[in-house]
Amino acid sequence: MKSFKRRLISCLLVFAMVLTLAPIAMTTVFAADTSAVSNSGVLKDGKVVFNSIPPKDGDDWATMQFVMMEFYDKNYDNGYTPDSFSDDFSKLYATYHSGQPDEQQISVDVTWNYDKEVLKTADIFTEKFPRGEVFWFNLTDLEFINYLLNRDPDSEEMFDTMANYSAELKACIENTNFELLVMPGAGMDDPFLTERIGTVKLVHDGIAYYTFDPLGATAQHVVYIPESTGNTKEEILAAIKARIDGYIKNSGIEITYSGLTVDEFVANTLAEYDAHKAELEAELATKTAEYDRLNALNDQNNTAIQNAQTAYDDACRAAEDAESAYNGKVDAKNGILTELESARQNGDDEATINEIQGRLDAAQDEVNDAYQIREEKIEEENRALTTLQERQQYGRLLMEQLSPLMSDIDSLRREIDWVDEYKANFLESFEEGGADEFLNDAAGGFIYELKFPGSDEVFTFVAIKDNSKLTTPSYATKDINTQISVSSASSEVPLDAIIEVSEVTSGTEYDRIMKAIDAESGKSFDIKIHSRTTDEYVTKLSDGTFEVRIPIPEEYNGKDLIVYYVDANGQVTPHTVRPEGNYAVFTTDHFSVYTLAPIAPEVANTADVNDSTLWIGVMLFSVCGFAGVAYLEYSDRMKKFSKNK
Repeated sequence: MKSFKRRLISCLLVFAMVLTLAPIAMTTVFAADTSAVSNSGVLKDGKVVFNSIPPKDGDDWATMQFVMMEFYDKNYDNGYTPDSFSDDFSKLYATYHSGQPDEQQISVDVTWNYDKEVLKTADIFTEKFPRGEVFWFNLTDLEFINYLLNRDPDSEEMFDTMANYSAELKACIENTNFELLVMPGAGMDDPFLTERIGTVKLVHDGIAYYTFDPLGATAQHVVYIPESTGNTKEEILAAIKARIDGYIKNSGIEITYSGLTVDEFVANTLAEYDAHKAELEAELATKTAEYDRLNALNDQNNTAIQNAQTAYDDACRAAEDAESAYNGKVDAKNGILTELESARQNGDDEATINEIQGRLDAAQDEVNDAYQIREEKIEEENRALTTLQERQQYGRLLMEQLSPLMSDIDSLRREIDWVDEYKANFLESFEEGGADEFLNDAAGGFIYELKFPGSDEVFTFVAIKDNSKLTTPSYATKDINTQISVSSASSEVPLDAIIEVSEVTSGTEYDRIMKAIDAESGKSFDIKIHSRTTDEYVTKLSDGTFEVRIPIPEEYNGKDLIVYYVDANGQVTPHTVRPEGNYAVFTTDHFSVYTLAPIAPEVANTADVNDSTLWIGVMLFSVCGFAGVAYLEYSDRMKKFSKNK
């Protein structure tokens, strides 16, 4: 009977241990909230608020460009467009398009909404940004892979986030939750180089604290592999896959050999330049021949126009002379007519009157002849004018063909020069310091293609053997207000994701948590991780954990601490805290509201985390329990054996 009781007690002990620890191992997926929508840039009651620092001066066009674009986007549908700022940037002058002929000019009061303390931090960070000839942040090979995996190639977003995947940028901003947003105006998508460069703004909590142009990010299309890798294309391909798979499990990236080497790529590219130049030169020859033909006709026509102009001028003078002669004849006839009338009034004899009448008839004949000549000269003048106008119209038609031809020829000549320049630059890019110099080190000279899930885009990559570059990105972000930070080695996290923290100090949620953990007080924080690239919150990891660091409040110094997660059903999951300096550190695989609180000394070591050590503990307890049962069974049997003996 005693043996049975012992075994029963031991089994119940083990069972109780499992029941006690099992709920601690349970996890809940946290559903992320959506971001709040800002009213920045919205005109209301003659006022506007911009979530930005004001421009430094009238030459700070980058800041003015961003806020004016925002004002335009938010108010254009209501008929308002921005014009300019006052000298002190306290007012924005805009135009109201009412639909009437008269437009109304208005003055808008401006408020610049930003935190001066955050600005001080931003100024410190941006002093470390690239200056001079270098105006970009570099991405490592796997940082670029992380970016390509998370981006939407069909996105119509104005701003690109590639720079936020760079450890160089993260070092400048000390992994804090600032974002560098690039409005690309330059850069390239070359076969082996991706650049996103343009006007940028450094943003924290939706507020711009820095603007600059140009700045951005650049990434070489390369995957670094161990120096011990063989030289066959199959061995190199396997090394590329191993490198990517070692960072991103189940990435879905298709990696294949392109069928080309770097030398073949160079030869093909040069051949394409030459072929393109030949096409341009052939087109130039055709257009030049047509231009020469039309220009010859135009020269002939210009000579004809000059001759027609001369003939018209002569015809005009002849018509004027004929008009003058005609008018003279008319005047002479009128004089004789006056003389005849006077003779009749004076009663002159018939012979005198007949003589005057004879002269009048002769004068009339001369008038008639002069009139006929005048009409002929006017007709000749009209014909000469028509000929001149026809030649001029023909000249205009020729020029309508010559002008665009001339423009096309100039453009073709420039394009041919550009092809020569691009070809020269392409060759120079492989020289020391050139953008494509790294291709000279391509393992085996082979080119590979990477196709990312959900996209038809294919990226060309090379592999380079370099053990010093076999670095793996690690994720880290820090809230500048609470100094809470999160880090993870998991590649599931987009490297551009930033932390969002809000402290829960009162209300129903706070009271519910305090009641569930049976504590009078605690520091509760709603912790979220958001990626602008994916526009999603990272709520849970399927593989890996987050390490969270919370500054230890002064009133908690010297106390044993624990972190609690309370789910919607009131289930409490404790997380073991590891003190590191002034920080309480714990791990988790998802985000929600976490509460840091002191625990009583006698139970300081009873909580555990959602990691492998929990189940190791469970198994150890179980093994010990069952070992105890086995020992008791063995002890009973030995006693029976001794008694029987």
